[in-house]
Amino acid sequence: HVVIRDLELVGAGARVGRSGAGIALIARERRARDIAIRDVLARDFRGQGVRLFAERVGVGFDDVRITRLAATGNGEAGVGSWG
Repeated sequence: HVVIRDLELVGAGARVGRSGAGIALIARERRARDIAIRDVLARDFRGQGVRLFAERVGVGFDDVRITRLAATGNGEAGVGSWG
């Protein structure tokens, strides 16, 4: 069980640097489960405010809850998920 909460994350700007995210969750070896992100501000990152990424087939995320997220001014997206 992972809880990320009550944070204000501010990047250098949507046009600065090569990439970046306020919160980056990466599934490498197995499925990540039971993750909660709440009451978070993630703004002004080159990439996403929140990034979920699975490195290979067969891994990823189950039961991710994002509530009361403000993700604004990010270069690519507020929330991105792929892999």
